[in-house]
Amino acid sequence: AMLGNIVRGETRKQIARDPFFAKSEDVYLYVRRRIILGRDGNGTILKVSSLAEEFDASSSSVLDALRLLEADGCGSMLGSDSFIVPGYNVIHMVSIVGRRIEIEAGAALKFIADDSTFDAAIAGLKERHESMMQVASRIIAEKGTSNYESLLSTFVELDIDFHLALLEFSGQQQLLPELQRLVTQVLVGTQTMAIDARSSEVLSEH
Repeated sequence: AMLGNIVRGETRKQIARDPFFAKSEDVYLYVRRRIILGRDGNGTILKVSSLAEEFDASSSSVLDALRLLEADGCGSMLGSDSFIVPGYNVIHMVSIVGRRIEIEAGAALKFIADDSTFDAAIAGLKERHESMMQVASRIIAEKGTSNYESLLSTFVELDIDFHLALLEFSGQQQLLPELQRLVTQVLVGTQTMAIDARSSEVLSEH
């Protein structure tokens, strides 16, 4: 739970004082970014020993990071020494998106029906959407530059935050872990399916 708070930016001052958690956060953010941006996907296996060597971290620090990534929906542990990024097909995606829409639609109906929270909810969602659009404009303008991947990563996190805000404004915080997994799985699945499609095109050309 403590690591979960750290990687979400809520206890950043502790990171500077505790190198154990700083290493876990480094691994978490690095692997999460690679998966969500499609650098690792569809069956990629990440070894705890390799990540520990790369980050000069202990195996326990790496395991903490990978277990949090598993909880986030980025993949699954294979025993205690490996982590696999899942492969998705259309059937998987339909099921995941369907459940996500079910949760979000219920949340939207709940805050729409509550006059005491409606205005604040709409203002909060509008603010988040505007932030996303600002970053999207920069992504288009700065494609091919050194900032491009960082902007993509920022957009992804803003997108996740937008979806989670629907639950927060409806007062259904108990569903936040499930929705975060679903939103992350949609992002990971979209990337892995896109990689498969590009690979098939390359193979067919040869």
